[in-house]
Amino acid sequence: MSQGPMSRAARGDDRLDTIISLLQELLKMSGTQTNSLANLQAAVAAETAIDQKVEALLTSLVAELQAASPTGDNPAIDAVVATMQANATALSAAVTAATPTGATGATGP
Repeated sequence: MSQGPMSRAARGDDRLDTIISLLQELLKMSGTQTNSLANLQAAVAAETAIDQKVEALLTSLVAELQAASPTGDNPAIDAVVATMQANATALSAAVTAATPTGATGATGP
């Protein structure tokens, strides 16, 4: 049984409709991925800003504790200072390692 020009045209229309539908889905997915990436970048920037504030706070507290024991004759305070310095160093290293290249802080890249 031979197919006439109308059935070929109908098949062509169906295929075009399918292609258009797939392209529309692809465009929607692309927009979603772009929004997700922007949201992720903003979250990383906000997290980095918070981490930097925590690091600054730890550094400030270390300085205050060191001032409380200027001669280093209080082993308990000295132990707390050493722990806080180690924590500040570890936090700084973690922030540096997790910060994407080109990140500029809470306002985003």
